[in-house]
Order: sequence, then structure tokens, then C-alpha cells
Amino acid sequence: MKKIEFSSSLPNLKIALTGTIGIGKTTVLNKVLSHLNEQPFGFRTVPIIKESALKGFEIVNLRTLEKGTIGYFDENFVIRPIIDSFETVGVKALHDALQYGKAIVMDELGFLEKEALRFKEMVFKVLESDKLVFYVVKSELNEFLENTLKKADSIFEVSKENRDTLPEEIWRYVWDYMKTSSKT
Repeated sequence: MKKIEFSSSLPNLKIALTGTIGIGKTTVLNKVLSHLNEQPFGFRTVPIIKESALKGFEIVNLRTLEKGTIGYFDENFVIRPIIDSFETVGVKALHDALQYGKAIVMDELGFLEKEALRFKEMVFKVLESDKLVFYVVKSELNEFLENTLKKADSIFEVSKENRDTLPEEIWRYVWDYMKTSSKT
């Protein structure tokens, strides 16, 4: 696969990845990003593991590596959101991405941010920007997630059957888009 270099004219393209839990959405995204000559900005959500047990999730700003816990499991193993981390670390990550990034990553959007109004506003600012945006969306849709998918130029559903070939398919899509848009 060819590495894509960006000039001053960036592809204004929004690419969403979706699929069931554990199917490989982030793995596909990582393979796609490995062919990018630019450092993407934005955020990732990562599991918090303690003593071999999943305790919650945190959001990581890809520019500063600042982290904040966005959800934790209570004693009944019910996930409890922490809105403040979305509204601080998450909003800053997306602000940084809009200011400094040529490519933006949002991995992943889900249900924990339901009450994080400023964060959700920033998600839509990113999706309405002139940047190349890759974002991962949980398969359990709600109104917020459905509205983010409406902003996508293309939605790729990750499955067991396509997860090995999907990164190349996505780059072919980006490459073809860049070639077509440079002719206009």
C-alpha cells in the first residue's frame, strides 16, 4: 500500500468504521493509519485493566497523551460514565485536532458521552471541518451516533470476513477520492 502524503490541500473526507464489539475496528483503523505520513490528532479510548480485570475506560488525547477516565464499572459491573473527562480531556483533544491536525481520529464514539454536551458539539465541529477524519462508532446506535454516521462520506462495517482486506479498501477509497477531487 502506498503512503499518502498531504500537501496544503487536504481531503475533506469523513470515514466511519462500525462493527460489533471485539470484531477489530481499532485494529483496522491502526492499519489504515500506519500508511499515513502525518501524525493524526484526536482521541482514543482505551481499557483500564487492573489485576487482570477490566475496571473501566479512559480517553487519551493523541497530541498531549493526557488521559481521563470516562467510565468505570461499579460493584454490580454496571458501567458508570464520567462526563467531566469528556468535557475536559475529550474537548481539548478535539480542539487540538482541529487546530494542529491534518488527519483526525475519534476512536471510539459510543454511549458513555450521552450527557457530555460540549464534547458532542466538538465531535460535530470535527465532522463539519475540512479535515480527513477517521472515526469508530459502536454498533449499539443511539441518536447521537446515528447523527454522526449521517456526516460520513463512507461507512465501512468491519466483519470477520473483511477485516484483513478492509484497510487496503479504505486507502483505495481515500486515494481515489484524492485523485478525483484534485481534477476538479
